[in-house]
Amino acid sequence: LPCLLNSQYIIDPNTDRCEKCPPGLKCDIDTVHFVVPASTWMKEDGVHKLITCPKGYMKMSVINGAVAEAGDQRCEPCAEGTECVTELCDTCSPCSAGTFKAVAGIQECSKCPPNTFNPDVNAVGFASCRACPIGADTRGNDGQTKADACQCGSQFYLADPQSSGAALSCVRCPRGLECADGS
Repeated sequence: LPCLLNSQYIIDPNTDRCEKCPPGLKCDIDTVHFVVPASTWMKEDGVHKLITCPKGYMKMSVINGAVAEAGDQRCEPCAEGTECVTELCDTCSPCSAGTFKAVAGIQECSKCPPNTFNPDVNAVGFASCRACPIGADTRGNDGQTKADACQCGSQFYLADPQSSGAALSCVRCPRGLECADGS
């Protein structure tokens, strides 16, 4: 029997049988094309098996804890809050503290902008980047992971020497006085 166009393939018509086309391939009976161009597949025992996915994708060859059938294998973009920055990727890793990723895709996690911090891993949105207290900044540094990165900015002074981080108490320097470096 001939293979079904666009849904099956056959590697060697003399020895193999028609196989289900996995989501990671586009099949045209005796020709297959990679959905993700930089993915690598291997012909083994009459089927195409997914070997590697490129940067930004995870290898979907295990589904719900079980090894997927060859017909179910594919490269999937990393989910929100995760990334894969290695050239060949099997699994996506959580965004590190100080970063976030709001949508699924092949892009890397983004650093939180200056004057914010994010202590959490796996952050899925910009809202995870918490603003420094009023009058405080991170001295222009992005990707900060701790509230302690926030310091009283220029023209402000530390009102309570015991305060720090998210509870930092910075007050505008009184008119006519000079406040240097937040002190």
